[in-house]
Amino acid sequence: MQEQKNIIRKELLARRKAISTPEVINRSQIICQRVFTEVNWEEVLTVCTYEASPGLGEIDTAPLVSLLAGLPNPPTITIVEAHSKAPFPVGNFDVIIVPVLGFDETKHRLGQGGGWYDRFLATQPQATTIGLAHAQFKTTFPHEPHDIPLNSIITERK
Repeated sequence: MQEQKNIIRKELLARRKAISTPEVINRSQIICQRVFTEVNWEEVLTVCTYEASPGLGEIDTAPLVSLLAGLPNPPTITIVEAHSKAPFPVGNFDVIIVPVLGFDETKHRLGQGGGWYDRFLATQPQATTIGLAHAQFKTTFPHEPHDIPLNSIITERK
């Protein structure tokens, strides 16, 4: 099962890296605006998000961070650099923004393969989890018992 996921992961990563920088910027702005309008931020005190890795075609969260900072009562934002050995951020979060390489109908995500988000999300059952993804990477892949589906996955398409 892990080998099958790794094959899919490798293919999707190559396809995502091929997306032009201007297209990633455009999609990031659209997706971040959608997240901003779909969440009731008045009820959110804490947000955990990621910083997009350069050159990987990840959806950039900087536009969302800017929108949140402009709120009358902005939530506390924690930005993480997630890799397999990174420590988890301290505290409980109301909203967690998650990078998505691939995703399916059941809102399961395929990430980079390190397992950091699966382990982190298991410690945050109270959080609303939102994945940010390119719509073209909706696919099918096997699920493992430790895979945690997200509450929503937002793409540039409605």
